[in-house]
Amino acid sequence: MENVFDLFKERGLIAQATDEASIRELLGKEKITFYIGFDPTADSLHVGHFMQLIIMRYMQQAGHRPIVLLGGGTTMVGDPTGKTDMRKMLTQEQIQHNADEFKKQMSKFIDFSEGKMRLFATKKSLSGSGCNFQRHCHREIFLGIDYEFNDFIQAVHRCYRFLQQDTVVIDIIYMENEKAIKDALMEKWKNHNHMVDKMIAIVKKYGLNAANKAERLERNPIA
Repeated sequence: MENVFDLFKERGLIAQATDEASIRELLGKEKITFYIGFDPTADSLHVGHFMQLIIMRYMQQAGHRPIVLLGGGTTMVGDPTGKTDMRKMLTQEQIQHNADEFKKQMSKFIDFSEGKMRLFATKKSLSGSGCNFQRHCHREIFLGIDYEFNDFIQAVHRCYRFLQQDTVVIDIIYMENEKAIKDALMEKWKNHNHMVDKMIAIVKKYGLNAANKAERLERNPIA
């Protein structure tokens, strides 16, 4: 495919750039990673999103790697830029529903299938349960942490689970004043692994068959 920058210029998709020559050179010799953020404040994309999606589609077709960033946090907090009214408050369940609808619609423009989406940004509280990333993902990066261990370990288990073929790498990026939180998470993780090991030992010893367990738990008759 031709240099995607030339396509953008030809179709009038570039209003201004700081250094057009350097950008064109970069897009011509490397496959870059780029992102565009969307706030799922409603359950449908609107015409204002169309330009970004078209650009992402052209970039992906040229071999570049798009990241779709759905801003769950900014959807809850809101962006006051140029606004006179507060953004409508949404629950996490509403935001998750809207994000799911966004993905369905975005899939018509951006190819998310079979690992083509190489990088994926999300929140552990939104994708920590029910998602299966192990087929195409083996590395997770947590940017900022809190004390919610269940969300954290569930997010880890989206990759570290059955059918995973690669070594899973977990990176935690935290500030110095978050060290106590990181230490608490690591201690909870240690205890979690200890409990998992105990459960595995119990299953290996007694099995999962109900009749077998009942027989082993039955008291011996008194002579």
